[in-house]
Amino acid sequence: QAQPPRQQQQQNPFDGLHRALNLNPQQEDGWKAFQQSFAMDPAAMARRRDAGAAMARMTAPQRVDQSIALMRDDLEAEQRRGAALKAFYATLTPQQQRTFDQQTLQQDGPEQ
Repeated sequence: QAQPPRQQQQQNPFDGLHRALNLNPQQEDGWKAFQQSFAMDPAAMARRRDAGAAMARMTAPQRVDQSIALMRDDLEAEQRRGAALKAFYATLTPQQQRTFDQQTLQQDGPEQ
């Protein structure tokens, strides 16, 4: 049954992956940590927004430094997500790992 587009957008993109993995109770804490690693940090979002607004007032060297700082923040966030993914993945059975690999192949996160 098709859902209205608004409802589809409000669904958690992790739900389909979670269902497909059929996790046992011992795997749920790892799942939660993995899922939470993808949550947007409101403080980081505010810093990025403020940095973008300030770019017009910066000199070119300041802008490049700001861009590098933002990229470092992005890299640190990706490293945290990667560590959470690896820790969770290690708890999966070989079949669950194949399912995870298949479900996440086409994008950076869980299947939407």
